[in-house]
Formats: sequence, structure tokens, C-alpha cells
Amino acid sequence: MTTILCIEDEPDMRDLIVARLESTGYHALEAETAAEGLRLIGRARPDLTLCDVRLPDMDGYALLMELRFHHPTAALMPFLFLTGLDDHQNRLKGLALGAGDYITKPVDFELLLAAIQSHLNMVDRIRERHDQEMVRLYRSWPQAGSRVNRRG
Repeated sequence: MTTILCIEDEPDMRDLIVARLESTGYHALEAETAAEGLRLIGRARPDLTLCDVRLPDMDGYALLMELRFHHPTAALMPFLFLTGLDDHQNRLKGLALGAGDYITKPVDFELLLAAIQSHLNMVDRIRERHDQEMVRLYRSWPQAGSRVNRRG
């Protein structure tokens, strides 16, 4: 089952998002702070993270930078901002830092779910391509090894 982490400091908004994710078939984890979210990312390894920009302990931008630069196992995890900051500069900043999307509140759940599915599909395609390449390399390995052995 696909796991999505929702990092949101407003309890009503977090409950609404988590309920909608779960009713759609996702396993949802929730965190109120960036620090709690970071711990859950390290422990539960969610497939995707939704994160507010304004959080009480660290803003979402700093959390994304922390993940991208200091947590290699989570560096490629899709990370989407879900925020009330609906201005051009904040949107550009979030996307420039590597967020997969920047969705504003009030939440359009159809748009949110479409963005989530799009990013999960992209990860699936990347993994499939990686797996195919690993199989190709694995299959070529004995041939390369047998040529080396014949020469020696």
C-alpha cells in the first residue's frame, strides 16, 4: 500500500487531508512539525510527502533542503508543497528547491489527488527503467566475465 506523509500544523486541515487520502486508498501518516515529519520519513519511508510551508519549528523549504542534501535515502522521494502561500515568489522558491508541485489552499482535492498520482506514476516509471537496466547489466555480466577468463 502506498504511504503518504502529511506534514501540516493545523489539526483540522491535517485531519481533512489524512481522511481524504485514506478514503482514496492511501495509507496516510501525519506530522504536526517538520522535526516530527523528518523522524517519520527516516523511520517509515513514505512514498510521497505533502508539506505545508509554514510550520512552527522549521519552514517547509528548510525541511526540503534538509532532505535533499542530508538524507540520501529520501532525496528522491516526491515532495509536494500544500500551502496557503499563494504568491508567485513562494511558488517559484518551492519549485526551485526541488518540490514536485506547489498546491495552494483551499485544497482542490481532485487536483491534489491527480498531482499525487502523477508523481507516484513517475516514480514507478523510474523504478521500472532502473530495474530493466539492472537486469540488462546482470545478464551481460557473465559474458564479460567469461571473455576475461578465456584470455587469462
